[in-house]
Amino acid sequence: MHPRRYISALLGILIFSLLQVSVTGYGSGAPDSACTTMTPGHVNGQTGVALSPQDGSSNIYTLAASSNSYTPGGTVSVTISGSPFSGVLLQARRPGQTTPIGSFSSVPVNTKLKTCSATDDSVTHSNTNTKPAGTAFIWNAPSNGVGDIEFVATVAKNHDLYWVNIKSSVLTEATELTTPAPSSDVPPRPVDSDTTPGAVGNGKRLKQTLAGVTAAVMTVALLTV
Repeated sequence: MHPRRYISALLGILIFSLLQVSVTGYGSGAPDSACTTMTPGHVNGQTGVALSPQDGSSNIYTLAASSNSYTPGGTVSVTISGSPFSGVLLQARRPGQTTPIGSFSSVPVNTKLKTCSATDDSVTHSNTNTKPAGTAFIWNAPSNGVGDIEFVATVAKNHDLYWVNIKSSVLTEATELTTPAPSSDVPPRPVDSDTTPGAVGNGKRLKQTLAGVTAAVMTVALLTV
């Protein structure tokens, strides 16, 4: 092959590969830059222009938690419903904040754990294979309560169509109800006044006095006979 044709062929392959990367976006997972903004940074492969997320009013996905509250150290399941999808970035956050809370575990096929601020605090896709609607993820609450939380996600139907900051309902921190321990202060047992030590002593002296009076009366009676 002529050297010029060989070089042209190599350049063609290189350009094609670059275009494929641009069109595919981040096929192996959300980039670190999306950890805070939740924006994947997809770019049009032909124009190089960044692709904007879809308007929230057209959102076709929902996030639903298995409970409206969580227990510190417990788990909650969160499900993405509405339509199949190819890309995802999922976190739990405190409302109005951007730092992920807790961690995820046992992720479904075609997804993987991602570390943004702390180990496994996020979930993203591991490839562009289609994930079915109804895919669920297990979130592990931190052992120390953090107050209210909500789940936040970016979900991509494909490279060009994606929605950011999809939110679940707010989950409140559950408080455990404790049963008061029995009181150790046992009230004094009522005591019959006739059985108190003082009453016993007084009764004994009264009997002795009556016995003495009785003996004196009998003595006087005998003397007067």
